[in-house]
Amino acid sequence: MSEIWAASATIGVIQGLVVVLAGLWLIPTILGAYPPHVPRWSLIFLMVTPLIIVGGYPGNLLQGQLKMVPFNIFRVVPAATYAAGLAVLWILGVSRLDVIVVIHMAGIALLFFIGYIFLRLVANPRWSWNAAAVRNLLAYGTKTHLGTPKQLRKA
Repeated sequence: MSEIWAASATIGVIQGLVVVLAGLWLIPTILGAYPPHVPRWSLIFLMVTPLIIVGGYPGNLLQGQLKMVPFNIFRVVPAATYAAGLAVLWILGVSRLDVIVVIHMAGIALLFFIGYIFLRLVANPRWSWNAAAVRNLLAYGTKTHLGTPKQLRKA
């Protein structure tokens, strides 16, 4: 478990950096014609996207160990936070992009912290580096993601 944890965390950090770099280039290009607050809040949200990636791995590890109660709580946190925030905004009659983005980011941050708390309480992994684990996870992920389009073409 510890080797998988270290490998997935490393891969997640790298994935997060790639997403941020791509977003820094794409957002101004794609959203340049929108009012200035739209690309600005998109760039602010972009800085939270690594938490989505890295924050999802504790749930995957919990699910892999069949710890379904903490996994299910973990999965509901961001959506419940977002829904509750939107309900409060609706009741207050507020409809501002900045507030909505902050609520969404709060749900993601909560997911990240709750995921790592659950992982620590349930599995308590230690940092244990194993290059073979990284290679195996990358090979599995590549096979899984590249296998999907092949399957869709067969259908």
